[in-house]
Amino acid sequence: MLTPIIKAYFTDMGSECANLAVQTYGGHGFIRENGVEQFVRDARITQLYEGTNGIQALDLVGRKLPMKGGQAAQRLLDEKGITDVELVRVDLEPARRAEMMQRSGRTSVPQIWIGGRHVGGYSDLQALERDGALDRLLETERT
Repeated sequence: MLTPIIKAYFTDMGSECANLAVQTYGGHGFIRENGVEQFVRDARITQLYEGTNGIQALDLVGRKLPMKGGQAAQRLLDEKGITDVELVRVDLEPARRAEMMQRSGRTSVPQIWIGGRHVGGYSDLQALERDGALDRLLETERT
């Protein structure tokens, strides 16, 4: 989880330092003979190469932090009245992680099964909810 934060920090700081170097030259930094203009271009493009820092930040705050340990999926299922949920901490049980990866074919967590059907991760569960298919699936499992 720290990787996008560290990447964003260093690419932002590199860009800031290059821009300060231009200002140090009093606007003459963009003259090709100083070479500072190349630093600005190189520093700016690293922010784009790393997946645009703004999008990475939105992903971290909007998707990854709320999903900690399957809490977001748990919350959505609680809202639907599903209380019989088995939460397996694959970080604490490596054998269960291997089993989950084999059953689902995926390595990300959480992986969600409803009844015997593999739904996918939290994003997949959210997509079912958005499309109205989650209620139908839950109703099928209840009967």
